[in-house]
Parts: sequence; structure tokens; C-alpha cells
Amino acid sequence: MIWIILVLIGTIFYSVTILLQREFLKGKESNSFAYSIFFLLSISFLIAIYALITGFRVPAISPLTPNLVLMVALYALANLALYKGLKITDASQTSILSSSKSIWTMLAAIIFIGEPIRLWRIVGMILIILGIVVISLQKGEKRFHKGHILILVSAILFGLAFTNDAFLLKNFEAIPYSVIAFGLPGLMLLLTRPKSIKEMKFFFDKKRILKVLAVSVLYAIASVMIYLSYRLGGDASQIMPITQFSSILVVILGYVFLKERDIMFRKTIGSILALAGVFLLVS
Repeated sequence: MIWIILVLIGTIFYSVTILLQREFLKGKESNSFAYSIFFLLSISFLIAIYALITGFRVPAISPLTPNLVLMVALYALANLALYKGLKITDASQTSILSSSKSIWTMLAAIIFIGEPIRLWRIVGMILIILGIVVISLQKGEKRFHKGHILILVSAILFGLAFTNDAFLLKNFEAIPYSVIAFGLPGLMLLLTRPKSIKEMKFFFDKKRILKVLAVSVLYAIASVMIYLSYRLGGDASQIMPITQFSSILVVILGYVFLKERDIMFRKTIGSILALAGVFLLVS
């Protein structure tokens, strides 16, 4: 069960990146579109260097073209929605809302891969939804705001992309696929808005550059670990729910390091409900 260890390592690293990204994206000067491009391309570049050193094999692309086009579109839009949402939503709420990726991955796996429907998985889906409702519906003017919607949209897109990855990784090795999975969506966003290159200078400020690079390195490692877990026997409907343990980690880390202590009781209850749902989904 080495694949489970790889997923857990990736989950821990992913949790740290959510925390760091929230810190330097919350400023008004930061541009979510520019950061999405920089983030995707920098990770692709880092993994490409490793691939060149260790060697890699690329399969025949033509039969996989429809799935590759789908992968580019899903990841480009998912990352853009995530970073726009993270800019106006705290890290712990983002992580808990993102746990709905488990639902979308499971539904996509049932529809497109033919995985069986099980009662406890349906209960798990309901618990995750309840967790999301608990932390999202607040008293006051802003209950379910734009940031929450963007995070949920990104979760749907990531869930669909993750299921598509499961098919592609039957043909690709994990390392070269990681280069493509980050690089092509990044290039797509850059071609859509070339002027974003000028807006990237915000992230090269001496106060932020180390954190930005740390996020890219950690996320690159996390992604490779998760893609490798596919190759070593993990299923899409199992891997994605396991990664949602990050919701608990981010709530704890956000409390300690970012002082995100508002609605802490509901965040805790929401995390527990989401985590219980994840347990049922992987059982």
C-alpha cells in the first residue's frame, strides 16, 4: 500500500501551500490570473528539470488528444477559479469547501469509469455537503459569497480533471504527465491574457519570492506523489477523498499561523463532518 503513503505526503505538502498562497494572495495588488499562470508554469518547469535529469518516455499522443484537450481546459479554469476564490476566502474555509472534490470525483468515476454505487459513499457525500454548509452559511450580510462559489466551481472542475487524469495515467508515466498537466493549462491562460506577464512582478518582490518559490516546489512534489500513487494502484475515487484530510490540517495551521480564528467552532464541526464523509468514501 505504498500509494497511500505517497498520497498522504502529497496531502501534507498541499496543505502548507494553501496556507502560503492565502498569505500572499490576499493583498489588493496581487493578480489571481497572473499568479495562476506563474504557478502552473513554474511547477511545470521544476518537474521538467527533474524529468530531463532522470529520463522519461512519452506515449503516442494522437489517440489521447481529446482527453489532453479536456485536461488543459479543466485545469486552466479550475486553477483560475481557485485563486480568485482564495483571494477573498480564508485558507481554512477554502480547504473545507474544496473537500467537495471527493463528491465530484466519485460521481465522475461512477458515470465515466463505471465504478459501483455504494450506500456508505452516498452517506459520505451527504456528510461532506453538510460540512460545507456548516462553515459557509454565516449570520450577517455575507452568507454564501462569491469566494465560496468560486472555490466550489474549482472543486467541481478539479474533480472532473482528476477522473480524466486516471485515464491518461494508464498511458503516461507520472513525471512527464505532471509536466504536461501543469504546463499546457498555464500556456493556455498566458495566451488568453499575454499582458499578465507584466503583472507577475508583484510575486517577484523580495518579500514574497521565497514563499512563491517554496509553494511551487512543495506543490510540484505533492502533485508528483499523487500522480505516482495512480501508477502504483490507487483508484481515483480513493485518492481524491484521502487528499481531503488537508481540510483538517489547514484549519489547524490557519489557526496557528494566520490567526484565522473567526467561526472557529463551525470550522471545526464542518471539518469533522467532511472528514467523516471522506472516511466513508474511501471505505
